[in-house]
Amino acid sequence: MTVQPWSAQDVFRIEAIEQPVWSPDGSALCYVRATPDESKNSTKRVLWLRTAAGVQKRFSAGTAVDRTPRWSPDGRRIGFLSNRGGDGMALYLIDRDGGEAELLVSIPTGISDFVWSPDGTQIVCVSALSAADIAAEAAPKAVLTTPLEREQAAARTAQAAKERIDPRVITELPFRTGTDYIDGKRGHLYVVSVAVGASSLRRVTTDHRDYGAPSWSTDSQSLYAVCKGDMATTDYFIGSALVHIALTQPEATVTVTPDASWSIYDPQLSPDGKWLASVAQRSQQPFYSAAVLVVRAVHESHWRVLDTRDATIGMWHWLPDNSGIAHVAEWHGSAGIATVPVGAAPVMQISAPTVAAGEVIEDFAIRHDGAIAYISGSPASPCEAWVTDATGTVRISPWAADWHGDRHTVPFQELWYTAPDGQRVQGWLLPPATPVDGSAGLILHIHGGPHAMWSPGTRSMWLEWQATAGAGFYVFFCNPRGSEGYGAAFQAATMGEWGSADQQDFEAGIDAVLATGAPIDTARIGVTGGSYGGFMTTWLIGHSTRFAAAVSVRGVYNLLTQHSMSDAYELIEYSFDMLPWRDAHALWDKSPIASVAQMTAPLLIIHSEQDYRVPIGEAEQLYTMLRRLGRTVEFVRYPREGHELTRSGEPLHKIDHMQRTIAWFVRFIGA
Repeated sequence: MTVQPWSAQDVFRIEAIEQPVWSPDGSALCYVRATPDESKNSTKRVLWLRTAAGVQKRFSAGTAVDRTPRWSPDGRRIGFLSNRGGDGMALYLIDRDGGEAELLVSIPTGISDFVWSPDGTQIVCVSALSAADIAAEAAPKAVLTTPLEREQAAARTAQAAKERIDPRVITELPFRTGTDYIDGKRGHLYVVSVAVGASSLRRVTTDHRDYGAPSWSTDSQSLYAVCKGDMATTDYFIGSALVHIALTQPEATVTVTPDASWSIYDPQLSPDGKWLASVAQRSQQPFYSAAVLVVRAVHESHWRVLDTRDATIGMWHWLPDNSGIAHVAEWHGSAGIATVPVGAAPVMQISAPTVAAGEVIEDFAIRHDGAIAYISGSPASPCEAWVTDATGTVRISPWAADWHGDRHTVPFQELWYTAPDGQRVQGWLLPPATPVDGSAGLILHIHGGPHAMWSPGTRSMWLEWQATAGAGFYVFFCNPRGSEGYGAAFQAATMGEWGSADQQDFEAGIDAVLATGAPIDTARIGVTGGSYGGFMTTWLIGHSTRFAAAVSVRGVYNLLTQHSMSDAYELIEYSFDMLPWRDAHALWDKSPIASVAQMTAPLLIIHSEQDYRVPIGEAEQLYTMLRRLGRTVEFVRYPREGHELTRSGEPLHKIDHMQRTIAWFVRFIGA
């Protein structure tokens, strides 16, 4: 067997495991297996089931996208979302013993989430509707008996949808997000009887708020959810309030309880119904105060912050015995599972896995006896699934060995170093996959956010780092100040000082790499990054002469235009305490594009045409100015993609992006 370095084409080799859920009795585990499909240039998602005996089998057809498995409370059935019907995501049920999945309910606008009631008789669904969708829902339904009638009705519906946005009238802010225009759509909650099915479906939210994240009361008679507390606000990232919905007849009673101090994101009742907990963020500093876990007794109004030891909070679940909460805790380049009590009682002991250095747990599920099923990325593999209990840890993704059998995985070397002002920073270095004669080039990778934490186990970057090393480069990345996972003060350290505060962390990191004695040619150093990483990439080539080439992806270049074209206008306002109409000169001075005349390194600009987080106008401005300056610059635009191009984009686009990035560095630096 010939062993080769990893390459961009290996996008089609690597599968992901997602959304593990235990059956109520703990005898089976359901999860989603996501596999890139080269023939369709897409990713298919299939439900799999693992029995107590360790037998694993495919559990859904796999002809479309099947996701979000949820067990019925009695453990007899699994609900899941699927687009197998061709009309968006609908809710299906399948018996745990197998057989054909049955459609429970579909909604013309699709279903994005659902939750079983504790008694198993009802399900709440989430769907986004515009005013026109609500009007169509209330209109009398024609009885369509022939295929021709159904075809004609579908054509009329499609034409009406086109006419509604020709022209598109905008009266709200934000008016687009993800890869779509919002067009007045708001999240609404529906409740359906499991026994009766689609004919029992009723919408229980009737105003124009945007509802989401539903959960049930323990008596199955009411719901908790979140929505905007103020319907007139243009705030997008803050102001999310707790909602209680009593499922009275004929109309539900909705009570919104805004809290000026907190934005509430995902309220969940404890299993005994006595406590309510949620991830929350302080409204006064939504980006520079770390998200926390808050809890309160159900009938109280004051939220109490739980002590999570300054770690960044990821996925979380109530412990089965109500004693506390288990959560992913990101800290210093790793992410394990920690527990925190909510009351005076000792917290339940669970089989929390011991994570290796650089390993990151992304998702997990707790069995009633404290066993843990979890999904993690590590320096050795971007995605594996495991079960750990009192007897030990078992890998339940054995097929992952097939990804690695004939590939050489480059080890990660951890580097802690000191910036000029004394700040300690953590980074990692990969050598070329194949030893080089003489010296090699070095590529600095920069993460987005700016509040994020990279690790050798970061799934979205693992292959790109390995492929870059496979092309003959040294690869370095770090978590500069502003990153998550190093405490609230470290995360807030770039407030108002993007670029000017953290440039020293990147430059000192390169110096630390060179100090290792690695044979790196200092004239062949490149830099690349996406989103905020694109901001920093162009900031560095405009403020430093040590970079010989750069690739900037979906980057922010002009803070003035980013504020007013993005759905994340609040990020600029809260990060700098500035507004374009008041502080235009200051925002320009803090933008990479202000130093465009000093950018001389060859630059590849990559952007998605439907990126509404960082709109493509950012790239167009920078490209135009650099061309007018006569610089070496190339601009690559990806149709049909948004801000998540490199994470969840079309597989062929992900490959093309990676290949172009590496080829640019080969061209101007040399492998």
